[in-house]
Amino acid sequence: MFGYKSKKPRVLIVDDDPGILGTLRDRLEFNDLEVITAVDGRDGLAAAIAHKPNIIITDIAMPLMDGIEMVKAFRNTEIGKHLPIIVITGNWKTEDVLAANELHIDECLQKPFEMSTLLGKIKNLLEVSTDNTLPC
Repeated sequence: MFGYKSKKPRVLIVDDDPGILGTLRDRLEFNDLEVITAVDGRDGLAAAIAHKPNIIITDIAMPLMDGIEMVKAFRNTEIGKHLPIIVITGNWKTEDVLAANELHIDECLQKPFEMSTLLGKIKNLLEVSTDNTLPC
């Protein structure tokens, strides 16, 4: 779908459900994206800082550090200020919506969702990203 000839855009997926994590990883890799995974917000934050992805996809409800806490901590780093973030969740709560708006989450998807919808959102965010440079 993306068809990059040089470096592939790097996507970080953070989700504590191994089935969702594996499915997303496989589908995104199939669509010519480099994928890094993490199983909770704490590992996701560390992976985001270490691997400098072009986009993050995160669940909200996770152990140790939830997705909102992870995004909040990441947004306070230099590399995290403008990076596109997509939140996926099975159960939106009012406080999650408010936090997502406050943290400038770019897109939100309710589980279950169509993979084509996620791929379209990724493509659009990568195209309009304020920092279109790929990681080293």
